[in-house]
Amino acid sequence: MPKAAALLLVLAPVILGQVILGPTPLHAEGGTPFSPLNARPATPPTPQTVALPVSSAEAPPSLPKGACPVLPGEAAANPGLEHVRASLQPNRRLDVLAVGSGTVLGPEGKHPDDSFSYRMAQQLKAASPQTTIILTVRGGRGLTAEDMLKLIDQALSDHPYQLLLWQTGTVEAVRGLPADAFSRTLAEGAGRAAAAGADLVLIDPQYSRFLRANTDLDPYEAALARAGALPGATLFRRFDLMRTWANQGGIDLERVERAQRETTANTLHACLGRALADLVLGHAL
Repeated sequence: MPKAAALLLVLAPVILGQVILGPTPLHAEGGTPFSPLNARPATPPTPQTVALPVSSAEAPPSLPKGACPVLPGEAAANPGLEHVRASLQPNRRLDVLAVGSGTVLGPEGKHPDDSFSYRMAQQLKAASPQTTIILTVRGGRGLTAEDMLKLIDQALSDHPYQLLLWQTGTVEAVRGLPADAFSRTLAEGAGRAAAAGADLVLIDPQYSRFLRANTDLDPYEAALARAGALPGATLFRRFDLMRTWANQGGIDLERVERAQRETTANTLHACLGRALADLVLGHAL
């Protein structure tokens, strides 16, 4: 019988969460951001705690037919995630650190146990059931890559991780921040991950017609591509993948009716989690 486990969420502007998929109980602590994309609260709200029962043996959710077809060539051409490969073995442990802005926290930035990183961890667990997989989530709405680098530094100094998921670029594009500074921050983060023994998967902005029409994404996408080509790193092209699904009549968060938005957002995160796991497994196995 699978052991029951508890997911502990501490609601605060910056989320610090840990999810364990394996023989040990699942535990997480973290929070939901209170600031809009282009602003931050002057005084952080008082943290709150909530416990949710989650099974450590929970299977990945099934996906509606045609919502997000598996596409050839989703994985970039960068060879190997060596640290992940060494960890995805029977009776070994894979520690995953997921850092990002709003979407890394799950649908509406409030449900890390429904996030694409959690769904990815479930898929990795299904592929390597004898591996203990531990997911730690850190992030908050409106954080820049520079903000996230501080979270990454702290996390890597506190604990060893073999895989770093870094979702970034949207805030920089919306605010029109210098792309060259963004590029330097990514390169610096990639170097620190490598020095700490962690493989890096960068995750670009999610597809949005509004974002594409009102911002110049190209310099930030180019910076992510350069960083994703560094040794021990790769890029998960979320924007292109989601655009393809939408154009092919699959999942399209911008065109769904309001009443279906929550369900569709959950499905989107599950789809992205599966695709992200396919990328990781394609490099690591």
